Amino acid sequence: MAENKYESGFTLAEMMVAIVLVGIMAMAMMGMTRLYQNSYRQTREISQAFQNANFAHDLMLREIRGSDNISQTGATITFTDSNGVNITYRRIAGTNQLQRVVGGAPEIVAEQVVAFNTNYVANTNNSVVLVTLTINDNGSMVTLRNAVRARNL
Repeated sequence: MAENKYESGFTLAEMMVAIVLVGIMAMAMMGMTRLYQNSYRQTREISQAFQNANFAHDLMLREIRGSDNISQTGATITFTDSNGVNITYRRIAGTNQLQRVVGGAPEIVAEQVVAFNTNYVANTNNSVVLVTLTINDNGSMVTLRNAVRARNL
C-alpha cells in the first residue's frame, strides 16, 4: 500500500500542545471567576453592613426626634418615646454591635460598630443630640454623623 503524501491531520505532538494550552486557559479563567465571585461576596457583605448601620442610625434619629426625657452616659443613650416606653441604644464593645433595648427587650440593630458616641446638648431654646456611629467592615470605615433636635423637650 502506498502512502498518500496529501493526507492531512494533526500530529500527536500538535494535539498535546493544543490540549495543554486549552487546559492552561481554562485554569486561568476558573481562577478569575473565583476572584470575581469573592470580590462580589465581599462587596455585598460590606454593603449590607453599611445599610444596616444606616438603618440603625436613621431609626435612632427618628426615635430621638419624638422623645422625652433624654439621658446620655458614654456610649449609651436612653430616652422615653411618646408612648412612655424607655428606649436605650448602646454599643457592646466585646462584639462591636449596636444594641437597641425597647421596654427591656434587647435587639441587635447594627454590627461591626467600632465607635458610637452621643452628646446631648440641652439649652433653654433648643435641645440637640449629636449622634456619631462608625462601622468598620473589612477595612472599609464609614462614620455617620447627625444632629437631631428633640421636638418634645
